[in-house]
Amino acid sequence: HDENSWAGTINERYGASQKAFAAFIFTAYGVPMLYSGQEVGLDKRLAFFEKDSIDWSDPNHYQTFYTKLVQFRLNNPAVWGGEYGGMPMRINAEPNVYAFKRVKDGNTVIGVINFSAEAQTMTLTDAAAAGTYNDYFSGASYTLAAGQPLALEPWQYLIFVP
Repeated sequence: HDENSWAGTINERYGASQKAFAAFIFTAYGVPMLYSGQEVGLDKRLAFFEKDSIDWSDPNHYQTFYTKLVQFRLNNPAVWGGEYGGMPMRINAEPNVYAFKRVKDGNTVIGVINFSAEAQTMTLTDAAAAGTYNDYFSGASYTLAAGQPLALEPWQYLIFVP
């Protein structure tokens, strides 16, 4: 739990990939954890065992992103933790892209995350996940179809609720 103080800030450790990893953690099986100030893009190492202040003014504009992630998780039982959520099912085979589907009590969540600093493509391996969806964050429309590659920008993350 003291990782932030010892290993650097979230920006030092994850850089441009920070939001992709956060999208993964908030949709993965389990319970997400935020370190002090992560939700406002804290860009300094906090003093350990001493009082140190966090700039809550959100100069890096992360609060809206994390608020949307928390609301998404609260409103979609498929991504709840443990037995209350759906088990993740991988729906692609590419090594640098993780695409998954989670289903629970009629709620389905599909995620596509590029874990690479380079552009990638993803091809759907589960025909049941095919369809046209709007990304939760951008509202942009995407089509997933078996045999049709989906182009992804570096560190791009897409979260769909059909």
